[in-house]
Amino acid sequence: MSNILDIYKAYSLERIVALNKQSLAMQYEQCGQLVALQKQLRTANMTSQQMLRNQVKELERQEKVRYCKNLIFNIKALVERLDSVTDDSFFFYVCSALVSPMNILSNECMNGLEDIADKEYAKDVLKMIGTLQQKMLSVQSQFNLSEWKRYEDLKSQEKSPEISKKIRELENTRKKTEEEIQQLQTEMSGIFSIFVKQTKKDRYAQTISVKKEKIIGINDDIQSLNDEKLDISRQLSEAYQNVTLSRPGWEKEIEEMTSFLPKQPSAKERLDPLFEDAATIVVKCKIGSTSMIQRKFSLGYIRAGRIMDELEKNGIIGPQNGSRPREVLIDDETSLKELLNSIE
Repeated sequence: MSNILDIYKAYSLERIVALNKQSLAMQYEQCGQLVALQKQLRTANMTSQQMLRNQVKELERQEKVRYCKNLIFNIKALVERLDSVTDDSFFFYVCSALVSPMNILSNECMNGLEDIADKEYAKDVLKMIGTLQQKMLSVQSQFNLSEWKRYEDLKSQEKSPEISKKIRELENTRKKTEEEIQQLQTEMSGIFSIFVKQTKKDRYAQTISVKKEKIIGINDDIQSLNDEKLDISRQLSEAYQNVTLSRPGWEKEIEEMTSFLPKQPSAKERLDPLFEDAATIVVKCKIGSTSMIQRKFSLGYIRAGRIMDELEKNGIIGPQNGSRPREVLIDDETSLKELLNSIE
């Protein structure tokens, strides 16, 4: 009886092993099928993604072509509008601002267009712009003697930050000189001044006198520059009235003409988004250094350096001074706010 049981157990064990092997084989087969399905899915996803990318590229291409067609058509309309201007001085004044961007945009359109007919159309527009430039050369001498030229020059002078920059530099020099005078006066009137020799006191007094004369000179220079600013504003107002009398509604005309072209970013819009924040930090800390801008805003060296260049260009900090921090030319946040508001 025990032998029969042993045989049965051995047989059952063999069956179990066989069943296990069969089950494992099925699991392996299912795993293989699953891996194959995953591969197919990945391939399908990659194909779908590539198809989507291709569709996006095609839409972008079509949109670019459509944009270039509309733009070159607008540029041609603008050229025709400019060519119809009979006042030669006004013609030159407007063209001097519009011809360069028209040339750049037309060449961009030439590269963006695909059909031969469209490219030929763009070539014709470029030729028309060339004709405008030739006309500009023929009337330039007349423009140089006109009130439009005077208005253009005065407008450039008013927008230039040079005079304001010089005034701020002079004000900083005056402040430092006043502090030096105060320090000398404090030393002279100190508790041990009775022990100071008269010759040394005389030297102190002479130095103070020289510095006071320097301040008087600085005040005269500041007043002269302020008078120059006022004179420019007065002349600009006079020139504006003269050109408006000669061509009423000229500003609206220019606004209509510029509407043919894409809007160009202003000087303020071209600045780094962190420009104003960086300017505020620099004025508060009285330190103008690239490394500080990097640390405060977690920026790379190149971007921080570009912001520093913008700060210098707008008269907030001085030029490079070796490895030392740059001089901060703005005394307080109120002055900084006025300067930032003046940037157009």
